[in-house]
Parts: sequence; C-alpha cells; structure tokens
Amino acid sequence: MEEDHVKPVLSDIRQEWHWIRPVIEDLLLDNTDVDAIPEDVYAACKAGAAQLWTLPNAMFITRFEYGDFNNEKTLDLWFAWSGEVGSRIGKEVHKFLEPFAKAHGCAAIEFGTRYQPLIDYLCGDLGYRVSTQILRKDLE
Repeated sequence: MEEDHVKPVLSDIRQEWHWIRPVIEDLLLDNTDVDAIPEDVYAACKAGAAQLWTLPNAMFITRFEYGDFNNEKTLDLWFAWSGEVGSRIGKEVHKFLEPFAKAHGCAAIEFGTRYQPLIDYLCGDLGYRVSTQILRKDLE
C-alpha cells in the first residue's frame, strides 16, 4: 500500500454525508451506549467541534477533550470505520494521529471500544493501554 493512499484527508462532512451517515448509523447500532445520533455528529463536525478524516474505504472522526480537573487535553478518536475488516489500517492512521495530537498540545490519544480483537491489536501493536472499563447496570 502506497503512503499517499493511506494519508487521511480532512473532509467536509456535508460533502461526504451521503456515505458517512450510514456508517455512523451502523456504528451506533453496534454501540448502543453512545448517546449521539448521526445529526449530532454532523453538527459537531460542521461547528468545528469534531473533525472528519477520510481515506479510501475508511473514515474516522476526532475531537479534543479536556480533563475535568487538570484540563489535560486529549485527542478522542470518536468514531472509526474501515470497509476492510482486519486491514490493519489503524497503524497507518496512527502514524498520522500521533504527530497531529502532539502538534495540538494533546497529552494522549483515547479511543473507546468494546470490540476485544481491536483492544488486543491497539494494546499489543500500537502502544495503547486499557485505562478504565465502565460497567453499567440498567435499572428497570
């Protein structure tokens, strides 16, 4: 895979919405604890609170978050998708994300998932660690 084929492009969500919306819908169906709807993601990107990055057959959305008490800035990988499961495009994306996060004053990159193979890959190959696991009991 050539380098310029995996370089993420900062994209206009309005121009990409025709294919981004169904991707976001599928991600939300698979992650029912996320309380956003596709229109929230669209609005965040249009307002500049989140950034849509696209690649051939892949996309991710980032946003900056700040610690409640220490104001530590982190780059949150809010949504990520690849049309090629197991493509390992994450390694190429992180070659971009790490310098991007550092250039914007971030102390860390965070990414939430409950997909264990992805957790194993991120921790084993890309230097992540599990920071916390949130347990939830729904009340009837």
